[in-house]
Amino acid sequence: MSEIMKESANTSVNEAGAKKKNKNGAIIALIVCVACLLVMNGCLIAFSVISNQKVSKFIDDERERQAKELEGEGYIEDGYVVGDQYEIKSTKAISDAYIAGDSSSLSGNDLSTYEMASAVIDEVIKDGMSDYEKEVAIYDWMCKNISTSEGGAIVVPGVSSTEAVSTPYGVLTGKQAVCVGYATTFRLLMNMLDIDVHIVHNDYHSWDLVHIGDSWYHVDIYSDSSTGNYANFNMTDSMARNGHEWNDEGYLPIADSYEYCYAYQNAVALDDITTIPATVYEAAYGVHENHAWYYNIGAYDDTKIAEISIMAEIMNGVFESGEDINLSNKNIETNVIPVDENTTLVALNLIDYSSGESGGDVDREAIYSQMIELINQTFGTNFYGGDYYYDYSEGRG
Repeated sequence: MSEIMKESANTSVNEAGAKKKNKNGAIIALIVCVACLLVMNGCLIAFSVISNQKVSKFIDDERERQAKELEGEGYIEDGYVVGDQYEIKSTKAISDAYIAGDSSSLSGNDLSTYEMASAVIDEVIKDGMSDYEKEVAIYDWMCKNISTSEGGAIVVPGVSSTEAVSTPYGVLTGKQAVCVGYATTFRLLMNMLDIDVHIVHNDYHSWDLVHIGDSWYHVDIYSDSSTGNYANFNMTDSMARNGHEWNDEGYLPIADSYEYCYAYQNAVALDDITTIPATVYEAAYGVHENHAWYYNIGAYDDTKIAEISIMAEIMNGVFESGEDINLSNKNIETNVIPVDENTTLVALNLIDYSSGESGGDVDREAIYSQMIELINQTFGTNFYGGDYYYDYSEGRG
């Protein structure tokens, strides 16, 4: 019995030992699991940190890349193609050579452009001129000497037909231009005078943004080329938006000053619109020149604007009727330019289609009379300008 009890006691002791071992093993296993979890968590945290660092670095690199692209390109000017055919091309090498007084690095068309542009500057720029006066001189010369291309083929040796009207070389050689030609030629001449210029554009039009004094201004010589009346000269952004559209995504400088805005500075307060016809008549009758008037009508007034517009429409009817040859070949354009809540500019542009570089010196009345006489003699008629009748006494009709 005692042996059995001993064996039973030993069994109990062994079982207790086994349980203790199992418990200790479970504890060790738990500790190992916890340690593994801690290690795994640490790895995950480390991996997360590394991933976050990589993501952050990628974002930083992307921002830096985009910033470099914006700094290097931003609003694309040179290389942009307007109207699917007229490329804006750089002329920096030419203007840099002029400023340095050394054209030895230029050749071919660049050298020819340098020489032609230098001749323009020598002709119109005088000592002591301000930047604004230089700008006016270049604008006036271009309006007088460069005509708008009507789409016909212009032949300029050494360049394509598109470059003949869109590059300074072609424009200064052939004296005709599309909008890109006006914009790039003006930019070149102003850059040669050490005045900063951007070219603003959309898919179908381009013009300039010039830095005068402490501010920037829009200049669209193409739109003023037939009149030279400063209607699109040194406009603010808000003024330019009335007839132009562009999206520069904030890259181009803001134009918000009126200090050198021609229309604003020369606008006359208009209290009585009935004075307009006499003013137009005095400038238009028998005179073959373009004129522009700028009026400030104060706060925006629909009634005044309608009155002026209808007045211009009626005057155009008189011009077109041919009733008086001294008033023919003319047209009045009106342009309303909201400035602020207290200022609205109205531009009246008188365009004489017989004016131009030589048209102003032509005695059209005398020539008209001579041509009537010639044609009446040839045709056997008595046409006298307005109506005509057949001279049956001669037996001819």
